[in-house]
Amino acid sequence: MFNPLALTRSCHYLESAWRLAVLAEIAYRDDPAASLLPFAEHYRRLEVFREAGAFGFVVADDRNLVVALRGTDEAIDWVTNLKTAQTRGFGGAVHRGFLDALALIWPQVWAKVIEARDNEQTLWLTGHSLGGALATILAARFAEEGLEPYLTCTFGSPRVFSPKAASAYLPRLYRFVNKGDLVPTVPPPFTLPWYRYSHTGSLSIVLDKHRRQAVQLKGHDQDRFSWWRWLFTPTSELLVNLTQCIADHAMSSYIELLKVELGEETVHRLEHASVRITPHRARITPRRAQAA
Repeated sequence: MFNPLALTRSCHYLESAWRLAVLAEIAYRDDPAASLLPFAEHYRRLEVFREAGAFGFVVADDRNLVVALRGTDEAIDWVTNLKTAQTRGFGGAVHRGFLDALALIWPQVWAKVIEARDNEQTLWLTGHSLGGALATILAARFAEEGLEPYLTCTFGSPRVFSPKAASAYLPRLYRFVNKGDLVPTVPPPFTLPWYRYSHTGSLSIVLDKHRRQAVQLKGHDQDRFSWWRWLFTPTSELLVNLTQCIADHAMSSYIELLKVELGEETVHRLEHASVRITPHRARITPRRAQAA
């Protein structure tokens, strides 16, 4: 049985990403405890936090502690996403809407993490969409408090920081992007002459379902492609493109693409492994890793 809580520092980053992606998907469910029930004997504490549209949970066992945050699931989340103004912080500027959303849940998250981390457990963060944006800021916030996460994995996260703050960002962040997902292209690099946005992270991985696509787009080229696709698409095709972008942004799409990257043999072995948490040292060769 595949155990998403079986995280180890020694495993390949794609395996860690898959486990964290499953936990990010569980954050969308009303009762995370029910989804993790098969592994209840392996974790000692699970606490849910929620405030004004922001939602997630903290789960801990003897060795690991994970904070998982969900993405946009309610209308109030979209309002948060559409606030593109910035405020000073983290060595530059940060998206005001995301920072305000984090401020609402920060006291709960900090208290639950400190209470649950009673064995110096390794801290991991994960989130999808808005949850990815919040996890990005949360990692920096934890680092300011002297508790830097071992790894943060985000999926389909929008931009959060100004270029200066993005350059000053220190926590280990792996940012996963589905090439067909439009959300990571917002806010645009220039929303207004005085608001600039940039992605950050230690590693950025583009997941592409078109395995044999000849053109590999990176950085700003990828943004231009995404926006041009909307600007120059015939009106009759806009609805089709919008439907596809929504599908490409879904957390389930990210999980399936990660499984493709891992390969059938590795996925089968992990899915049929014992529930017992054991380190995995076998090397996995990723099929694709490129800057986004």
